[in-house]
Amino acid sequence: MSKILKKLFRRPGVLALMEEYERLFGALLWVMDQDGNPLFGSRSDGEARGVPVRLEKEVIGRVGRGKAAPLVAALLEYLAAEEQEKRSLIRETLDRYKEINLLYNVAERITTSLALKRVGSLVLDEAIRCIRGNSASVMLMDAETNRFNIIAARGRESANKVRLEPGKGIAGHVFNSGKAEIVNEMQEDDRYLSGEHPVRSIICAPLKIADRIIGVMTISSDDPLQYTASELKLFNTLASFAASAIENSLTHEALERAFEELKALNRAKDKMIDHLSHELKTPIAVLGSVLEIVSKKSGAAGITGIEKSLERGRRNLDRLVRIEDQVADIVNTREVIQLVPIPLTDFLEEICRGAEAAMGSRMVEILRGFAPEALLYMDRIVLEKICAGMLKNGVENTPDEGRIIVESLENPDGICIRFHDFGTGIIEENRSLIFGGFYHVQETSRYSSGRPYAFNAGGSGSDLLRAHIFSERFGFSIELKTRRCPYLPTEQHICPGRISACSHVPDRQACLSSGETIFSLLFQDPVFTKGPFPQTDL
Repeated sequence: MSKILKKLFRRPGVLALMEEYERLFGALLWVMDQDGNPLFGSRSDGEARGVPVRLEKEVIGRVGRGKAAPLVAALLEYLAAEEQEKRSLIRETLDRYKEINLLYNVAERITTSLALKRVGSLVLDEAIRCIRGNSASVMLMDAETNRFNIIAARGRESANKVRLEPGKGIAGHVFNSGKAEIVNEMQEDDRYLSGEHPVRSIICAPLKIADRIIGVMTISSDDPLQYTASELKLFNTLASFAASAIENSLTHEALERAFEELKALNRAKDKMIDHLSHELKTPIAVLGSVLEIVSKKSGAAGITGIEKSLERGRRNLDRLVRIEDQVADIVNTREVIQLVPIPLTDFLEEICRGAEAAMGSRMVEILRGFAPEALLYMDRIVLEKICAGMLKNGVENTPDEGRIIVESLENPDGICIRFHDFGTGIIEENRSLIFGGFYHVQETSRYSSGRPYAFNAGGSGSDLLRAHIFSERFGFSIELKTRRCPYLPTEQHICPGRISACSHVPDRQACLSSGETIFSLLFQDPVFTKGPFPQTDL
C-alpha cells in the first residue's frame, strides 16, 4: 500500500493541488511516505510528525505544517482509497481475463478428445500452466470400491498409487463437503495424510455435476506457498468445467461400450438369421415338392376333399419363401449390383399391373401419374422389390372401392417415386415404428397372415424394413406422411374393408378424404440420374 501514495504524487494534478492549498492557507506543506521519504515539501528538524494518512487502517504517510494538514491528509486518504479501488478493479479484471482465457484454452483443447484420461491430462496441463504448483491430480470416485481412482496426475503425485477414501485426508473431506479448500500449512492440518513425498500447500476442489460430486481435483506444492483466494476461485472454476468434460467422457465411454455390445449382438443376430435362412431353403424346397406330389397322386387316384388343405399349404409355403427372400435381403450387407437405366413409366406400369393381377377380386383403383421419359439408374431387381412391396403395403391397407395413386416426379433435385394410398392411415404412436421391421398395423390380438394383397392381410412388416435397409445401403431416402382415419382412432377400431359397408361415411369421396398414407422414394444423388455405371460391388 505504501506505493499508492508515491504513485499519487507522480500526477501533476496532485502536485498542483498541494501548491494551491499552500497558497490558500499561507503555509508551506510537507508530505512524507510511511518510511519518512519526502513526497512534497520538506520537514524541518524537530518538527512534529504531522497528521497520519491512512488506508485500510494502515498508515501510508504523513502531512505536516499548519491548519491545512488535516484537510490535506483527508484528501490524500480519499485519493488513495480511490486508487486502491481502481487497482483492485484492474486486478479483478485481469483475474477474470485469466480465468476466461484458461477456460477457453481448456475448451479448445478438450474438444479434440473424449477419452477420459486424455481429458484429465489436458485439464491438469492448463491448471499447472496458470496456477503455481509442482504436482496435480484428478481423482474420480469408484462407486464399487468406495475409493478414489487417479485418472490423471502430474509431478510427484503421478507415481503415487495411494488410494484415498471419502472423509479421509484433505481430498476426502472436500469430496464430502463439496467445497473447495486452500491449506497453506499442510503439516499443521490434522487431516493431512503424509506420504512418500511431503506436501506443504494444496488447493483441492470438488468435481461437481449439479448436486452430484464425482471426484476431486488437486494442485499442490512441495515448497511453502501461500495460495490466494483468486487462485482458489480460478482452480474451482476449472474444476467445474473439468467435471462437465469428464462427465461427457464417461457418458461417451459408456455409449461406446454399449455400442460395441450392440454390434456384437447384432452380428450374432445376423449370423443366426442368415444360418436359419439357409436352413429353411432345403425343407421349403422339400415341402414344395411333397405338396406337388400329393396333389398329382391324389388327382390320379381320384381323391377329393383335400384341395383346400393343399391350397392352404401352398399359400403358407409361398409366404415362407417370401419371408426367406426378405430376410436374405435384410441381412445381406454385401452384394453385387448392376446399375442400369430404368425408364420409370414402363417399369412402374409393370409394377401396377402386377399388383392388379395379384389382387384378384379386390376392388382397389390404382391411378397412374408418371413423368414422361423419367430415367433412373438403379439395380432393377432391388427397385422392383422396393416398389412392389410399397404398392402391396398400400393395397393391404386400403379398403375395397378405395384408391391408390402411383406417381413418378422429376425435378432439378432428382427423381421421386410416390405411393399414395387413401386407406386407414397409421396411428401417431406407431409412425416411428413403421420401418422397424416385423411391424403390423392392426392390434396384435387380431393379427393373422392372410392372403397377400387382401385387406388387413397382416404381413410381417419386413417389406418396409427391407425398403429402409435398401435406402441406407444404396443412398436414397424414404419419407412417410400419414393421416389416420378419424373414425379409427385406435388399433381396436377396425375398418369394415369396403367403403360402402362403412357406417361413418356417406359416400366414397368422404372415405377418400378421411385417411391416407404417402411413401416417397427420393433419389437425389446424381448417381441415380447421370449413369450409366459399371457393375459395382457394395
